[in-house]
Amino acid sequence: MEHAPSRTALAPGATGCGPVYKPDSAGNEAALHAFTGGPDGAHPLAGVIRDMAGSLYGTAVFGGKYNDGVVFRLEP
Repeated sequence: MEHAPSRTALAPGATGCGPVYKPDSAGNEAALHAFTGGPDGAHPLAGVIRDMAGSLYGTAVFGGKYNDGVVFRLEP
């Protein structure tokens, strides 16, 4: 059975900066990454896309060098 796609949430998550979640086969969600608000970003917006290698890509509206947001990649 195909799992539902991973998803993001603006907040709160463990750090208050938003997480990326991945559902398991039972439909429970586990956090793959909790953003810190620093170089990795904060408050992911929209969903994620997966490449052929299984990496997830998305955007966060804050964080990064000038706090203007980031494009992130999470590797499997």
